[in-house]
Amino acid sequence: MMQSSDNDWRPCRPGTLSVLAESERQVIRDAHRVPSRRTMSAAGGVAALLLVVAALLFWPRHPQGHEPPIATLNCRQAVALFDDYRAHRLSAAQTKALEQHLKDCPGCARRLAEQSRRARTTD
Repeated sequence: MMQSSDNDWRPCRPGTLSVLAESERQVIRDAHRVPSRRTMSAAGGVAALLLVVAALLFWPRHPQGHEPPIATLNCRQAVALFDDYRAHRLSAAQTKALEQHLKDCPGCARRLAEQSRRARTTD
């Protein structure tokens, strides 16, 4: 085993510690660097493109002759059409959309049945 003595120490050349300190500061700055706008914009574009491709590949397709209704209705729109539906004043597209909504929404179907029952009892 080698023994060290006080004479083994040698001073660094001038500026060596400053270079090492600057190197460490640069490592710290690089670790905290925020991606540039160009990088973020490119990443957003790639993500949007992937979403479009996934939608085109995996979006459900309707079999030939079984097209979706012309328009889909929410519950508020469906309820607003009930009176005209019972009076047969809706267009074919509106009737198809309402009947599709009633098929998918038991709450609206129940409400239409109740309104129809009340209308028959008051007549």
